[in-house]
Amino acid sequence: MTTEERRNYIYDVMLGMIRTDSDLLVEVCEELDSYNGFLGDDRCWYMSDIDDILYGKKPSEIIDMITGDFDSSCDYFYFSIYGLESCDDKADHYLDNFSDEDILDNYLDNYSHCSLSNGDFEELAELYDSYSDDDTEEETDEEFMERIDGLS
Repeated sequence: MTTEERRNYIYDVMLGMIRTDSDLLVEVCEELDSYNGFLGDDRCWYMSDIDDILYGKKPSEIIDMITGDFDSSCDYFYFSIYGLESCDDKADHYLDNFSDEDILDNYLDNYSHCSLSNGDFEELAELYDSYSDDDTEEETDEEFMERIDGLS
């Protein structure tokens, strides 16, 4: 397996992880947002924080922010170009605004500034980065595959 093939394999494994683990996807997005503002205005907030976030706003300003389909019984809210909106799933909301490839590419460019609870995902990012050099240690394809499979 060439260095490029190994990098592609690691990338595909990591992409599969964020596609199947919505908690990991949300954590990656929010860690990136904490570091470089990745989410911008697309960040979701807990509905329980709405009073604090809107504190000091006039009732008329708040009414102007609310869209017709805002539902305060949802778990989260966010600000969009249409105003204040609600949702029940952060991962779906983030994927509505960013492709999973964009999320992963941004993470791989900035992983050293992020701290995730999933150490295996971080280790895969480090391994992916290590294969950008041709000076990586020699290991057989079988050893490589076992190492990656142990992390995913």
